[in-house]
Amino acid sequence: PAVAGERPVEARATAVRTLKPGMRVRFAPARGSGGNPAGAQDGLGFREHPRAAAAGATDGVRAAFLLVNGLIFYAIISFLNAPGAPKGQALPYLFTNTYFWIFNLFLVPIIAMRLFAEERKSGTIEILLTAPVSEAEAVLGKFAGALGFFLTLWAPTLVYVWILRSQTSIDLGPVVSGYLAIALLGAYWLSVGVFASTLTKNQIVAAILTFGLLIPIFSAGLAASMINDPAKREALGYLNLWDHMEEFARGVVDTRRIVYYLSATAFFLFLATVSLAARKETP
Repeated sequence: PAVAGERPVEARATAVRTLKPGMRVRFAPARGSGGNPAGAQDGLGFREHPRAAAAGATDGVRAAFLLVNGLIFYAIISFLNAPGAPKGQALPYLFTNTYFWIFNLFLVPIIAMRLFAEERKSGTIEILLTAPVSEAEAVLGKFAGALGFFLTLWAPTLVYVWILRSQTSIDLGPVVSGYLAIALLGAYWLSVGVFASTLTKNQIVAAILTFGLLIPIFSAGLAASMINDPAKREALGYLNLWDHMEEFARGVVDTRRIVYYLSATAFFLFLATVSLAARKETP
């Protein structure tokens, strides 16, 4: 018997099933009040497939990335083949053009925005914080997954190397150092995104925070030309990401640049760990 004051449990679906081979299984949605399907009232279909939605977003990011880089590569090849164009290899331009920086400034926040913000919004952050893993391990796990995805985006661009080598001889040194720079830059910026994602439960806010932190990081070195003090100019020049990428694209690997990227990455991952630990201690 139903308890007074409680609504009877309604079946969400009725099924007609058979074990005979070749027969179909038909599911009909249960009707809620007003004749609408029960799933239409509470958005059940959208809640049951979050992984499918995330996979769709991931495929969209990958497709947009490859499309933009393909257009940039085509534009670079067309420019270098034009009469009177400067002589040089095409791949260094792929790492140093303006669109490279603009696209990555938007790409990294999109990749990192849901790392911890989605966990907090869905409530699964409590499970993560009570799991037998430390906050540092949780942060490193999320960071490694995001960096792995970032690198898989760039992996198909190795086809450009094969295309160029089939037409002319190229020096592989700048190619290797250029992709090393991509990995270092991606690790640095994604660590910023991981930290920003631990600060909020809203993915959009996390993306905006990441973008807001990356802008001064990217612009600090560019401001060196406006400083008259030689010491300050040299300090800001050390942070000039554009100059770093141009050096790597020419095949120049300076260990000071590697130390800078690795140190900055470790710093922001440390901040993310502290932020996550503070969340765990806060009731």
